[in-house]
Amino acid sequence: MDRNGSIKRRTLLAGAATLTGLARQAEAQGVGAGLKEVPRNRTYIVASTVDGPVLTNVNNANFYAPGVDLRNGLMYATEPLFWYNFFKDEHIPWLAESYAYNDDFTAMTIKLRPGAAWSDGHPFTARDVAYTYNMLIENGTTKRNLRQAALFADRAKRAEVIDDLTVRIVFTRPDPRHVFAVTTNYFAYGPMWVPEHVWSTVEDKAGFTFLDLEKGWPLTTSAWKVVSTAPTQIICDRREDWWGAKTGFRKLPAPERIITVPSISRDRIAQMAVSNAIDISTDMQDVSLLQEIMRRNPKLTTFSGAKPPFGNLDWWPISLFFNSTDERWNDVRVRRAMGFAMNVKQIVDVASGGASDVSRTPFPNFPPLLPYIRSFDDIVEKNRVGVFDLAESERLMKEAGYERDSAKFWAKDGKRAGGDIQGISIVNQIGPLVQQQLRRGGFDVTFYSTPDSSRIMANAQCSMMLSGHSGSSIFDPLATLEAFHSKNFAPVGSPSFYYARMRNPEFDAAVDAIYGLKPGDPAIMPLVRKAMEIWYRLVPEIPIQQYYHRLPMNQTYWKNWPGTENPYMPPAPNHVSTSVYIAHMVEPAG
Repeated sequence: MDRNGSIKRRTLLAGAATLTGLARQAEAQGVGAGLKEVPRNRTYIVASTVDGPVLTNVNNANFYAPGVDLRNGLMYATEPLFWYNFFKDEHIPWLAESYAYNDDFTAMTIKLRPGAAWSDGHPFTARDVAYTYNMLIENGTTKRNLRQAALFADRAKRAEVIDDLTVRIVFTRPDPRHVFAVTTNYFAYGPMWVPEHVWSTVEDKAGFTFLDLEKGWPLTTSAWKVVSTAPTQIICDRREDWWGAKTGFRKLPAPERIITVPSISRDRIAQMAVSNAIDISTDMQDVSLLQEIMRRNPKLTTFSGAKPPFGNLDWWPISLFFNSTDERWNDVRVRRAMGFAMNVKQIVDVASGGASDVSRTPFPNFPPLLPYIRSFDDIVEKNRVGVFDLAESERLMKEAGYERDSAKFWAKDGKRAGGDIQGISIVNQIGPLVQQQLRRGGFDVTFYSTPDSSRIMANAQCSMMLSGHSGSSIFDPLATLEAFHSKNFAPVGSPSFYYARMRNPEFDAAVDAIYGLKPGDPAIMPLVRKAMEIWYRLVPEIPIQQYYHRLPMNQTYWKNWPGTENPYMPPAPNHVSTSVYIAHMVEPAG
């Protein structure tokens, strides 16, 4: 055992000792705040994925407000029309029963499930779905200050109420992917439906918090409602009058109370998991620490159990993104040189003990995408993507007019090549290695990971971003390619999770040609190759590794967690919507 490992284990044991009372304390959570008592074995405790010592935006339940993150526990008061489980290629109707496209894919009709209702008793109807659609379409063509508004406006003209249980969506152009791209919830993706009878009275939609517990806000159709919010915890209690149970759609879920607490740090998560103070948590990318806590507490498991990869493949392959609005990256030779200065194989081996996979594309390695990924192997080889070659890096920098300064960093006209790299805590295993390798290659970079990093990255207020791909493809390559389309460009200060902010008309044309083709159409393949030839030429990012969600799931109080034998949904609680599905599926352990 190495010295760092010994320190880590001593820290874990010391921390666990201080937390042994937390599980008992959880039985009384909410008591004293006017809430009923709920025993620990009916209380589902989640360590939030939100960075920092406290939960953020705890008094704002408006999913569409800029900068609001419902992963703090407020997401349990939401539910979708549809869920999608990519493990089984399963489209799961929930508030809706079905959908159907017209013959030319220019419109879609959605049938809602009868009996669904808001927590104030108002029926959930087609008017709510149409209102949400039209609100976002209108905002996306005017103020553009609501989350997802640009997406809705780009893909939909209007939503029409046919009757209480039927809504028709008219598209801006043939859109055979619309139900997945816009209407369905999976991973952290998908819309939240709002009650027309409340939101139609609100003028400033972006400024509306939709949280007033005395009024019963946020109204929800979910099986849980918000009963307490504070920076240290958010509590949601089960609604005994949930429409799903009343109509016979599903039985009431087992968790009577869901408590979300801050994760604070990786070590804090480990301590809480070992002491049974939490049931599920955010990612723990430190594989050795994850193995150690499973040894300390045999009730802890992962998606793949105690075997590699200690988790499940996610849609979030990690790359080092260049901020295209930063003039330091105007010369593609500099970007390419940085790629040659990085030993991505070493990064993966050190950070995950070899339990992850090197990535040379922006795509996740899901089986339906592999034929596309393999189709541009020759382009990858031609561009020497993922090759560690300091001599080639040096050649490119000198060709670009750079020379080493007194500190051995590349500089030109008195300015060093490099800048700040921002990343959220999930990439903390990788960030220091990226920094070390690039500095050794002559690039003056510094990695930062703070509670404010997510905001900084989203607003392009940094030079580079170490992160995964938001809104990636699952079964069809278009979603990943669209992330680099000019329509998703945003200036500095305008929030966007499409970090590269790329603009190239030739690339756009290739992607636009895919849009109207039905997934699986053979005509898609040459268009993907054309787009990727341009992508590799432009170097908007440096691919590093495929991403695996690695998180401990505790079987002390709850069982039926998703795993390789029962892959009913990815388990990560930072998936805003699918985390709700997990809470429906878990069962009492005893």
